[in-house]
Amino acid sequence: MTRMPRLLLLISICATTRALKLEATRRALAGRAAAAASSLALTRPGNAARGAAELDAEYYAKSALNKLRGTSPDVFAARQARVAPVAAAPRAVSPALADAISSAATKAIAAAANDANVAAVRASAAARAPAERKALAARAARDLDLGATTDALGADMLALFAEASERLSDRRSRAAYCAAVGDALLALANVPAAPEPSLAKIVGGAEDVLRFFKESGYVSSAKLAFEQGGLGEAAEDYRDGYEVKVSASLDGAASILPDSVLEERGVSWHPDFCALALARYFALRGATCAAPTPHGFDEFLLDDVYRDDPRAFSATTLLALFTLAPPPRR
Repeated sequence: MTRMPRLLLLISICATTRALKLEATRRALAGRAAAAASSLALTRPGNAARGAAELDAEYYAKSALNKLRGTSPDVFAARQARVAPVAAAPRAVSPALADAISSAATKAIAAAANDANVAAVRASAAARAPAERKALAARAARDLDLGATTDALGADMLALFAEASERLSDRRSRAAYCAAVGDALLALANVPAAPEPSLAKIVGGAEDVLRFFKESGYVSSAKLAFEQGGLGEAAEDYRDGYEVKVSASLDGAASILPDSVLEERGVSWHPDFCALALARYFALRGATCAAPTPHGFDEFLLDDVYRDDPRAFSATTLLALFTLAPPPRR
């Protein structure tokens, strides 16, 4: 054998040896990883229960692994929802309420803006409608709740919210808009709203307002709750001159999808129409809505299902939080 073939043979032997050692190292590491993973699943001797730290470690390890693989249930559902068809059935909101919302909001924007008439606001909102309908469809396609719709009311609300947010930039004009819309919708609901010192009676009328919006198809369900624990305790505090916190949970509110679109755009002012009627009702009953907002309450979009991946967030409830202050004693 000449010198050159011997050299090539030695190089080949060295390369083979290194490859064998590397493979052995990989197998050893894989074996250790498998042993470590299996140790998480093993219970302690004597079938003792695992501690919280062990359970948390196992959960987060599995969750991280699933996300890396792209098989996490939330991630998978979100991906499926992005390509899911938009629900075809429109929300069954009564025509009377839908027309009242459009008319009241248009008139209130024109009156509060002081630089536009009703026809101009209506034409501007109508020009927005095609693009807003596409925006709603895009959002609904990513929404895990396949009941989300892109009906005409949703597109109208999105256009009106955008008009109000752009045309009304100061607190005074926004407060005037909210009061005017609330008055119009409260008149349609036909709920008496004379001054009343009893919180229990005020709440009874507020429930009538919510019932009207539910029967009109604007919400799937609605209820009031009290931070103090119950109506009895809240009524006592109100009678004694203290503020009380009342929350209205509007499940499946028709404004949720338009709100979600606006939140993505960075538009944070879009007070819900049912909540505006409630706020105006409370004010006419003599209660002061003490929240530091032009509309008199705080509102939040909630997902009633905890999702491990924030990208899978799907709002199902709108929560309106009211702080009611009783009228000053004479």
